[in-house]
Amino acid sequence: MLAWWEWSRRHAPALLSDEPAPHHIEAWEWAEGLEPGVTPETLVLAWNRGAAKSGTFQGFCARWAFTLKRRFVLVVSEKQEQANTFVSGVAQTLEQNGIQPARNPLGFSRGWRQNMIRTAQGFNLVGVGWDVAMRGIKMGELRPDVILFDDVDGRLDTPATTEKKRTVLTQTFIPAGAPGLAVAFGQNVILAGGLMDQLVKRTADFLTLRRVSFVRAVEGLRIEFRVTEEGDRIPYIAEGEATWPQHLDIPALNGILAGTGARAFLREYQHDVSEASGGLWDGTPLRYLPDDIADGSFPVPVGDNLQPVFDQIVVAVDPSGSRRGDEAGIVAAGSFTLPDGKKAAVVLDDISAMMSPKMWAQESVTLYRRIGAKRLLCERNFGGELVEDNLKDYPNAPPVTMVLVSRGKDIRAEPIQQRYESGLVWHARRLPNLEGQMQGWKPDSGQPSPGALDAMVIALSVLFGIADFVKVEKPTPMYLPPQTYNYAGY
Repeated sequence: MLAWWEWSRRHAPALLSDEPAPHHIEAWEWAEGLEPGVTPETLVLAWNRGAAKSGTFQGFCARWAFTLKRRFVLVVSEKQEQANTFVSGVAQTLEQNGIQPARNPLGFSRGWRQNMIRTAQGFNLVGVGWDVAMRGIKMGELRPDVILFDDVDGRLDTPATTEKKRTVLTQTFIPAGAPGLAVAFGQNVILAGGLMDQLVKRTADFLTLRRVSFVRAVEGLRIEFRVTEEGDRIPYIAEGEATWPQHLDIPALNGILAGTGARAFLREYQHDVSEASGGLWDGTPLRYLPDDIADGSFPVPVGDNLQPVFDQIVVAVDPSGSRRGDEAGIVAAGSFTLPDGKKAAVVLDDISAMMSPKMWAQESVTLYRRIGAKRLLCERNFGGELVEDNLKDYPNAPPVTMVLVSRGKDIRAEPIQQRYESGLVWHARRLPNLEGQMQGWKPDSGQPSPGALDAMVIALSVLFGIADFVKVEKPTPMYLPPQTYNYAGY
């Protein structure tokens, strides 16, 4: 029997409760093979959600507290709260095994804190979140001999955020390491172009000597759909083999798939984050608002409250008609004028989701009021009357501005795509659902365009005044007072 597995079952059963899969064994071989002062390959655990990445890392730390093969571990999580939770889990395991905290000369404990462990035997663990590190962490005299990145990418990270993390990683964390520093990453690939994506694809220009363990929940996956009597399409795994059946077998994964939906399942459990898949926006760069729009680097007028000022803000709705809930597209956008006189726009939010008519009516009104929109747009061709009917029950609901569209959706989307290409459209932040649809929907696929994409095209077509395919049936006054968008929190 493997020494570490026998130890784990005896001393840390909660961290890896089921029989290990081959990828767990490979990871533990790396941890057990570390030698003092010798720099090993960087370990990259690109494992699906539920594959015990954090539990494996916590097991490493508990094991090293026993063996002292490594004495100072720095763990980096996405948020400081997550780092504290990681440290707490290790501390609980050590306490259950009688490991004592370090004490000062007066006998007072100095070893168990929210984000730190110091044992009497000389083992140290410190946890830090990227949200703290990105504000400027100072390593001081800290010289870790292991750094574990337990989540390195955030789902909403912009390219600028990813680059800043790379800078902190390569210029702050890595140089602070002791001789023989060991580095490991553990996260499912959630972001195209993110640090984990770069490490897995071997395009990262740092930590180039690396061992990549890439594991999906299901190998050879094929998803099909069954239709219920109510007309719902339920996804299920028609073909494939679970990679850790002792913990996540096919029945369990089918339950997850039915709950999350196919798109989220493919991202979280299969690492499917490809955004360049032949869609209309394939290869089109997406631009994002900077963190501080008041520093003069972004051409949006800024009001006295240091928030963007737009000429007009709209909310567009592409309704779902299903009683049980299909995806309803609900997207907000604002327009402004560049110094050269050109019209530009920012997509402010996307709250599209699987909703019943009652739910999307309520959510669209809530978003309309939250951002101070002046128009609630809906396509007359499909769903216009449905939107009006569903809003009748809401007191002080905004009037619906009907939009009459002509030509196919792919044709009327092209002018919007061209404005993205011309650098006239920004996103306020990462909008994973909308951006995935933009990059993934193929006009010639025969599949209907998704809700968020439709809503975005309607909103931007109205803001840019594209009259070739879009006509506003209920025109609003020609002049609208400038509107201040509450950028904070988006």
